[in-house]
Amino acid sequence: LESVRITGRMAFPRCIFLQDISVVCTEVLGELDLSDAEVRGGIAGEKLRVVGDMRLTNASFDRDILFKSSVFESRVDMTGAHLHSLSLVDAEIARSLEMSHISTALVDLSSLKVAGQTRLDDVIALVGITAREATFGRGLSMTSVRVIGPMDLTGSKSGGDVTLSEVNVEADLNLPRFIEGPVTMSDVT
Repeated sequence: LESVRITGRMAFPRCIFLQDISVVCTEVLGELDLSDAEVRGGIAGEKLRVVGDMRLTNASFDRDILFKSSVFESRVDMTGAHLHSLSLVDAEIARSLEMSHISTALVDLSSLKVAGQTRLDDVIALVGITAREATFGRGLSMTSVRVIGPMDLTGSKSGGDVTLSEVNVEADLNLPRFIEGPVTMSDVT
């Protein structure tokens, strides 16, 4: 589905894909729903545009998910997903980003712009989490996050609260440089 305009929703809940999904330069004028799907590959979604919500709840991916320079005009929900790695480099999310109950190797949110709240709850990253130069419009919340490698938020900005609770980073932890709201840190190691 490369370079295609889909005028409705794109929904494949509880489906099994035997190879990669490619939605490069595709425009989805509704929602994108891969809830409970099993993808025995990854997603190539560079420059994807989704007008509605994007749901990858409880989905499983064997390879990388790449949404470089993509635009999501509503919210992105990845609750319960099993990811190899996730890249939202240079992407834009108009509402919120929810990543809860996730296991992954790497999360790269560098230069990501989220207008709403960004939440990472109960996340384990085996290689690291990077969000260099990212913008979290209404704040960033990380609760019960374990990172085997580094967590790099260097140069990122938050327009709201930043909450780090029960965060364990086994290598370097670099925090945002500009935070407009209060910062709460508890049990950060």
